[in-house]
Amino acid sequence: MVYKILKAKGRVAEIGKGWVDEFVGRHPGIQSKAGKSIDKQRALATDISIFRKDLDRFYTLKSRYHVLPENIWNTDEKGFAMGLGGGGTVLW
Repeated sequence: MVYKILKAKGRVAEIGKGWVDEFVGRHPGIQSKAGKSIDKQRALATDISIFRKDLDRFYTLKSRYHVLPENIWNTDEKGFAMGLGGGGTVLW
């Protein structure tokens, strides 16, 4: 995904294995953890106040980093997958 964004901006670069760690290191406000599936009952018990807090954070970061609408993807609580992989990193 990062490669596609860079290519669209005319900046072709190789994305290395340590890219995510370096990106998070440059942006201390962003946190990361290994992604995993969420149980259906847990998803149904989600607190609306937590959702509002997360949504406020999203809009704050969107504004701060001038994220364009075409660089935003909708996902559910399980995230999304591009290609095949055995795991992933979730940033928030």
